[in-house]
Amino acid sequence: MKVGGDGAHAGGETPPLPAEPGRGSTKTTFRAWARLVRGSLMNDRARAEALSAATVAGIRRSPHYLSATKVLTYLAFGSEIDLDSLTSDPTKRFLITRMEEGEENGLSVHELGRTKLERHPFGLLQPVAGGRAVELEEVDLVLVPGLVFDLAGHRLGYGKGLYDRLLPRLRPEVPRFGIAHSLLLVNQLPHDAHDAPMTHLATEEGVRIVRPSSLAP
Repeated sequence: MKVGGDGAHAGGETPPLPAEPGRGSTKTTFRAWARLVRGSLMNDRARAEALSAATVAGIRRSPHYLSATKVLTYLAFGSEIDLDSLTSDPTKRFLITRMEEGEENGLSVHELGRTKLERHPFGLLQPVAGGRAVELEEVDLVLVPGLVFDLAGHRLGYGKGLYDRLLPRLRPEVPRFGIAHSLLLVNQLPHDAHDAPMTHLATEEGVRIVRPSSLAP
């Protein structure tokens, strides 16, 4: 089931896409499928920019965003939805994570624009070591990239466990927005008990609240 529907989306007509994995498919299968879909959707620069702009516009309208002071975001890597234009908002303080190589729980959060960046071995940009960290209790909203999400808010990322370690350390009431293209919202994903679900899903079609009861049988 393609939850986002078919036909035209932000950025023009949707290109031909591979069929969604069936019920009971593994995380590995869903990740491989999502990489192909996202690559097809984002390989055209104009389409990618339109998708990112529409997603940012929806986030800006969200009451959770409007009321937040400190927003934990990300710097887009590969074909992820690019939220860079969001960080020009002077009314917010934007934060990004630093992941220590070889340390299972070596995660810290730093203010974007107040620290130099370096490239992690995984390829993503992150703050350099030694910068002043922001306490996780100060985060008001977190924007979470993912390869694919389901309607109950479950997420598949790259399998490194970054957000599975980070999200439980935030205040429980902090909204968690999963960021993806609408065609990468599926009915149901395989998940584990330790997986931290999203509270909202943000796509080029807007921000929707996650309602676990709406999960199709």
